[in-house]
Amino acid sequence: MKIIEMVVKSDCGLHARPASDFTKKTKKYKCKITVSKDDRQANAKSIIDVLSLSVHCGETISICFEGQDEELAAKEMAEFSF
Repeated sequence: MKIIEMVVKSDCGLHARPASDFTKKTKKYKCKITVSKDDRQANAKSIIDVLSLSVHCGETISICFEGQDEELAAKEMAEFSF
């Protein structure tokens, strides 16, 4: 299991367009990817789940990777910017 933390820098937070870009990118990996904010978790491959977290500018999210390509996924997703 690999976990990274990211701060959302977009003025609009993790709204529809960046959430869509984020989920599209996560779908190319085979590992399970979960995004968390505070005490809530969401499937990072589901735009509805990601949007339900209501992530705003300046908030920190944790992204957990579990599975065969978790190292590659974590490395590449760490470079994603919102």
